[in-house]
Amino acid sequence: MLMIDTLLVSPLGEISLAAMGIATTIIAFILGIQIALANGTQLVLSRAVGSGHQENLNKAFVSGVIINGLTSLLFWLLLSVFDQVLIESLTDNLSLHIEIASYLNITKYVILFTAITQVIIALFNGLGKSRIPFKGYLIELPINALASYLYTDV
Repeated sequence: MLMIDTLLVSPLGEISLAAMGIATTIIAFILGIQIALANGTQLVLSRAVGSGHQENLNKAFVSGVIINGLTSLLFWLLLSVFDQVLIESLTDNLSLHIEIASYLNITKYVILFTAITQVIIALFNGLGKSRIPFKGYLIELPINALASYLYTDV
């Protein structure tokens, strides 16, 4: 995803590319935490599948969604309230501030969506149905590329 964004944003100039790099670093940090939480959930889900206890599987899935969802909501709130403080601590270039804030204002909603999808992917992997998330990625990549292309024209 970042490679596609870089390819599409680089013709817009240094400021846009630097802003995207800074903003995606922030988002990638949050997504890394989400993926780590989902991987932990996958371990619990796999044990529940292996033991054959449907109730444990349901509890583990709901717990994973709640934990990942609340963590993502916390980061979303932090980005909504403290985005300028964070941006100002990362760079003193005022033209970068505007573009970073613009990028974060859109991508911060991605973390809310991925909170759920990461746990769903963990569930499918725990159930041994790893082809379903793979097919999802095959659908997601062209959509991301198209969205990135359309966003760069705005």
